[in-house]
Amino acid sequence: MIDAILRNHRPLTATMAFAALIGWGAFAYSANASATRDQERVEAIARITADRDRVLIERTRLVAEQERLVAGQQRLHGELALAKVQLAEAREEIDSLWQQREVAKKGDRNKAAQKRPSGATRSSEMTRLIAASE
Repeated sequence: MIDAILRNHRPLTATMAFAALIGWGAFAYSANASATRDQERVEAIARITADRDRVLIERTRLVAEQERLVAGQQRLHGELALAKVQLAEAREEIDSLWQQREVAKKGDRNKAAQKRPSGATRSSEMTRLIAASE
């Protein structure tokens, strides 16, 4: 009787064993595929993190460079303002000297005119140049 029971259940046992092998094989394949995907994700996260760190370092460098350039620009604006003030002062001094020169020329002409006879107040251009140079 035991033989009859075993004989009747052999196909069922074989089918169950085959199904168990297929199930365990599918589980092993799934676990391996999942581990591979997890490893790929970890590598992708590592790449992204490294890229992010490089970008942050580059950003920090660019911010420092921008601050240096802004400081240089402010320095140059200060130098420009100073140069404008100096230019204005120089122009005022030139105007003042020019006016003094004109006054001196008029004074030299008056002195020359007083030294000459009254009929010779206006002479040639050459005479005026010589008088101005004295």
